[in-house]
Formats: sequence, C-alpha cells, structure tokens
Amino acid sequence: MPTIVYRILAAIGVGAILLGIGYYYGRAGVVAAVEAEYARKLAASVEQAHAQEQKWQSDFNLNARNLTNEINSIATHRDSLLARLRQREGSGHLPTNPGTDCPRPDWRTIPAEMGSEVIREVAERDTYREGLIACYAAIDSLRVAE
Repeated sequence: MPTIVYRILAAIGVGAILLGIGYYYGRAGVVAAVEAEYARKLAASVEQAHAQEQKWQSDFNLNARNLTNEINSIATHRDSLLARLRQREGSGHLPTNPGTDCPRPDWRTIPAEMGSEVIREVAERDTYREGLIACYAAIDSLRVAE
C-alpha cells in the first residue's frame, strides 16, 4: 500500500512540476508578445513624432524666411525713403549760399508748403517702425525658442 501512495505522490509531484514548467513558459510567451506589441507601438509613435517634428521645423523655417524677407523689404524701403529725404534736403529747395539769412529748417520749423508732405513721411516712418518692431520681436521670440 505504501508503494501506491508513493507512486500517487510522485505522479502528483511530476504533474505539479510539469504544470509549473508549462505555466512559466506560457507566461514568458505572453510577456514576450506584450513586449513586442509595446515595442511596435513605441516605434510607430516615435516615427509619428519625428514626422511631426520635421513638419514643425519646415514651418518654422518658412516663417523665419518670410519674416526675414519682410524685414529686408521694410529695411530696403526705409533706406530708399531716407535716400529720398537726403536727396530732398540737398536739392534746390533751400539756398546753398551761406550769405543768405534763410535758416535751414529742422523738424521744429518746417515751411508750410512741406507740412503735409512731412506729415505723410512721418506717418510712413511710424508705420514702418511699428512693422520693424513687430518683425524684430518675432525674430527674437524665434531665437529664444531655439
């Protein structure tokens, strides 16, 4: 009788060992499948993030290029306005003979015939100044973001 009990206990022990081995390898397979799924999702997420980053970088480059072109355009227009003003100052509007008593006008004493023109020029300068300030602020904010 004791041999039958030992055989039954041995069979139960062998069965438990086989069940434990099966559970271990089965669980390892499930874990490997879950890890593979997460790795696949992570790779897809990284690829998507990289594509989004490239899109943002190209948008940034385009915006920076447009702002730079706008700043250059405003600067060119400013320079042409300054050249026109300098040319106008040097033109025949004022006598060049130092012996005359006609003082050279400054921004405080402007002849009446030039008043509307000066007001228009000042308004244009203010518009360009505001545009330049906005553009420089945008470029500075882009530099800070880098």
